[in-house]
Amino acid sequence: MKVDQVAHGSSALVIASVLIAAFWSSATLAADSSEFGLRLVGQTNSQSDADQNKRPRTIANPSADERKRPGKDVEQNVLDMVDKHLPEVKTLLDQLRKRAPKQYDMAIRSLARSARRLQTAEKRGEEAFQLELQIIKAQSSLNLLIAKLKLRDSESDREALAAATENLAEAELAKMKHDLATLKSRIKRMQQQVSEAEARIKTRESDFAAMLKKNLELNLRKTGRKPNVSQ
Repeated sequence: MKVDQVAHGSSALVIASVLIAAFWSSATLAADSSEFGLRLVGQTNSQSDADQNKRPRTIANPSADERKRPGKDVEQNVLDMVDKHLPEVKTLLDQLRKRAPKQYDMAIRSLARSARRLQTAEKRGEEAFQLELQIIKAQSSLNLLIAKLKLRDSESDREALAAATENLAEAELAKMKHDLATLKSRIKRMQQQVSEAEARIKTRESDFAAMLKKNLELNLRKTGRKPNVSQ
């Protein structure tokens, strides 16, 4: 799906804000994306600091900590992920970087979560990486469609939303199955380790007296003494 087919100018910024809100928190998307989009394109008046302090923390009203600029390494990790795997998000980030720097920083912090998940999955192997990537791509496509439908209702977008919803569910199910298979494999290895440990204990118990006598003789030799005849 190409962003230039969605909207241009301020509408693209509204889509960008809604998309990032979806990445940030699905719980706050419906309540705040419309207002955030309006604020982003300058269609509402700025509020006083006192009024801002009364507002709840959301994507439109971040805390002081959330307003801090993300580190360069965090930003680069996100940009690397976006460049390689999320071209539609890259276009929207470019819009935010040029016209809404604060929202751009918030977007980077939000997308950093996906980047970290992807890096963690990569350490677990290629299959885990690909499964996590499919989830991130599916979520991105779904969020973009949500943003489009918030701006303009369309039957084709409704159909695409249904397909995207199914794609995400299937991707999540595939990852769940993979995680279960991985867990079973770990359990099997642990059961094998338990069996081996039990066998070692059984062997030790069966020749415990002989082993104890041998160890005592060795320890006496270290002292330069000979064992007693009774021993």
